[in-house]
Amino acid sequence: MKLSRSQLEFIQEQLSNERFRNHELKEELFDHLCSVAEEKYTGNGSFKDFVEKETHEIAPHGLKQLEVHTNYASYSKPFIAMKKLTYTTGLLASVSLATGILFKLMMWPGATMLLLIGVILLFLVFIPYMAYEGMKSGVVAKGIDKTRVLIGVISSVIVGLSVVSKSLHLTGANVAFVLGMALFILAFLPLYFIKLYKNNAPSTQKVD
Repeated sequence: MKLSRSQLEFIQEQLSNERFRNHELKEELFDHLCSVAEEKYTGNGSFKDFVEKETHEIAPHGLKQLEVHTNYASYSKPFIAMKKLTYTTGLLASVSLATGILFKLMMWPGATMLLLIGVILLFLVFIPYMAYEGMKSGVVAKGIDKTRVLIGVISSVIVGLSVVSKSLHLTGANVAFVLGMALFILAFLPLYFIKLYKNNAPSTQKVD
């Protein structure tokens, strides 16, 4: 049996109500429940009761408890070390950029170097890596989401390279900066706010 759009949205809503932090687990549960419903649900009885019954069979002690056990199993020492390195890089990038701006406004020495370090870490390392992790983990799953993220990464890399080129007095830095900002303003931001609108738009469909 092929599920209707309202039934798919109901399953998605049920999982969203659990407020999963592990988005990969959430996507796996969604795929599993959809597959089970298409295979077992005959249309007789309440779809809501069917989903609740199948969910209880998967996680007798609740989905949050299932997430806790899953996270515990996946949080190995290398994984934790990589997470710490990633967010430390993001922190250093933000601090370096903010300090560089402060130094630049106060005309203190070292401003250019701080800004350059911040730009390299943020636009050329942190943002591309976070986008890669999002795609790898399943947080960024849909085609339009991947397009939005790719545009954001491309624009950040172009902006980062343009700043580095500017500091090295290379030709084409201004053109690259304008191109990167144009991608960000005209492509990434509209797609991002469309996603926000769709995520917060009320659903008018009902499930029996």
